[in-house]
Parts: sequence; structure tokens; C-alpha cells
Amino acid sequence: MATDLDDGFLRALKTQVLFREANERIESLAAARRFDDPTFVCECADTTCSTLLSMEREEYRHARSDERWFVVLPEHLDRATEQIVVHTDRYVIAEKQGTSGSLFQQLTGGVAHPPATRSPSRAAPGWDPVTGWSRGEPNVLVPFEQ
Repeated sequence: MATDLDDGFLRALKTQVLFREANERIESLAAARRFDDPTFVCECADTTCSTLLSMEREEYRHARSDERWFVVLPEHLDRATEQIVVHTDRYVIAEKQGTSGSLFQQLTGGVAHPPATRSPSRAAPGWDPVTGWSRGEPNVLVPFEQ
């Protein structure tokens, strides 16, 4: 990966943000459906990567506790711009360093994962929780009735 601010470098960072957003949706759906072991996507910079990672929800939530952290396969780590925070046989939690870390933080909004205490919700009628698109209705989450 390039270390200066060329188009390829920014594209790689945006790819990682996109994969993170996909994983956020997976985790949100898993929480709503009470799945304990969903499959997440590798958050590496390779736009052609389609590798799935086996992680427990708590492991994923830990990876989201810092906005510069993301999950990849160990062999997908870019040692020029990333440092290992957690290493397992299934995945690595890596942290963006230097300029790439600052840009990554800006692209992700500088927000870590929401706290684990959020209440379960269900989508309003007509809202697709996978794509985030509605069929004319507002994208509103309604708490489950207990």
C-alpha cells in the first residue's frame, strides 16, 4: 500500500471503511436476532477480498472499541501502515498508524462502537436492515416490546 496521499491509498482506506460498515450491519442484525456467532468480512484494503472471519460478537465488539482498529486475516495486514493489537489464529485486530491512522479516523467519523447496553430494536415496516433502504417509509428503529 502506498504511504502518500495518492488515489490508491485513499481508495484502500475507503475500502476498509466500507468493509467495516458491512460488519457493523452484520453485528447489528446479529444483536437484533440474538445470534452469538455471526460471520464477519475481512476489513482489509483489498477491494477484491471476500474472505469471511469467524468471530464471536464480543470479540467483534472489542475490535470496535477503538475507531482506528479493524479486523483482518493475519496475512492481509499491511505492516507499513498497520500495527497488530490482538493476534489470534482466526483474525488480527490491527491499528492504523501515522497519517493513515488519522485519515482512517476521519473516514470512520472518529466514533468507536456503541456501548453493549443498547436495547434490541426491530426495523419499521418497509425498511431493509441489510441495505438501509426503505420503500417509502422512514428508516426508523422501533424498540421490541418486552
